[in-house]
Amino acid sequence: MANTPSAIAQGKKARAESASPPPPPRPRPHTPPPQPPVQQPTYATPSSSAIPATSTSKRKRQTRIDNYFGSKKQRISPIAFELSPEEKKDVKALYRDIIKEEREAKKAEREAKQQLKRETEDAAARERQKQTRRREKWRTWCERNAKPNATFEIPENLPRGDLWALHRSITMCEKEFGLRRTEVFCLEHSCKPNWRTDGDTDITLFRMDDVQTLTWRKEAMLAGVECDNEEDLIAQGRSLFLQKQMAKHG
Repeated sequence: MANTPSAIAQGKKARAESASPPPPPRPRPHTPPPQPPVQQPTYATPSSSAIPATSTSKRKRQTRIDNYFGSKKQRISPIAFELSPEEKKDVKALYRDIIKEEREAKKAEREAKQQLKRETEDAAARERQKQTRRREKWRTWCERNAKPNATFEIPENLPRGDLWALHRSITMCEKEFGLRRTEVFCLEHSCKPNWRTDGDTDITLFRMDDVQTLTWRKEAMLAGVECDNEEDLIAQGRSLFLQKQMAKHG
């Protein structure tokens, strides 16, 4: 671009405009500060505490205030009425009848409770007598069918796992099946050397099938099952024993 006089003048004008300060900001409109709300005057109702104490009592002073400003409570005037002699007699008779009915109801309730208690005690006594007779019957059966000398032989080469799977000792019969020593000797038994004592003592073993059959017979007889068929008696005893075990172990 050639340095002509017009170009030089335009350059000076541009430099002058860029060097000049920016225009001042516009002033903001003036907003007056917020004024607090004007409180309205309150008029309190005079009470008994505002009145100076005088020689009169507080009740009279409060009465004057209530009479002047009006009481807030609604006063209900009672209705006066008088019963005739016949009506009074009827009311007394009705009251006596109500008292009599209440006494009779309480007496009947006590008698019903006593009757229920007697019936419950009688039922429990009858059930105890039944259990006693059933236990006596089972004890008699065990005495008649005792076999203290009945034995059987267990093979010598029988593995120990099979031995305990097919046989039970006296202690195991009592823990697992609830059979006492006098009861298990209704079965055939076998004596084997006790390995825990190095053969110094013997251990008495019973067949597992015989132990289960005896247990189921006991359950049926103690439950009062009357059955002529031996198989049905054992089956019912087995069902009762399984139900008891399920209830015991949940």
